[in-house]
Amino acid sequence: GTKIEDGMPTIHFSVKLSAIVYEAWRQIDGIYVHKEDIKNALKGLLRRASEYHVVIIIDKEEYGYRDFTTAILFEVIDELAEEGRDFVISDEQGTLRLGMVVQAYLKDSGKELKDILRWARTNKYRVPIRLVKGAYDEKEKQWAKGVYGSGDPQFNNGKEYPNPVFREKEST
Repeated sequence: GTKIEDGMPTIHFSVKLSAIVYEAWRQIDGIYVHKEDIKNALKGLLRRASEYHVVIIIDKEEYGYRDFTTAILFEVIDELAEEGRDFVISDEQGTLRLGMVVQAYLKDSGKELKDILRWARTNKYRVPIRLVKGAYDEKEKQWAKGVYGSGDPQFNNGKEYPNPVFREKEST
């Protein structure tokens, strides 16, 4: 792949975990049944990305899946590093080929970002982050009240939970 002068890849590719594994969010007794499938799919994408100097940015989707998504990314990177595949997970400058979205409309997005940066410093990586205002805020507010439409994912067993979203977008 062609690189620009500062060495950063020219292509950033965004993908949702639910787009790479059918029923990615399916759970039985609180366990994600397709976790290994998701990890294997990400590893495959990373191998291809390393060939073409591409960065893959994983979208976070709904709040209820956010922590699982972040944990999966960390696990994939850690597992590939343990296998000695550093060339697959990062470029020559230590910038990961696998980045993530941070959704600014969530009240705890500052804490999430600090946690990601702490992990990155500990592991000596530069993590590509795409900061977004958020697309799911109205649905998130509705779900926090325990109101679900047909086909909606259900969080907290369909019961109310603290609203994770700022009341006004200007607060983000």
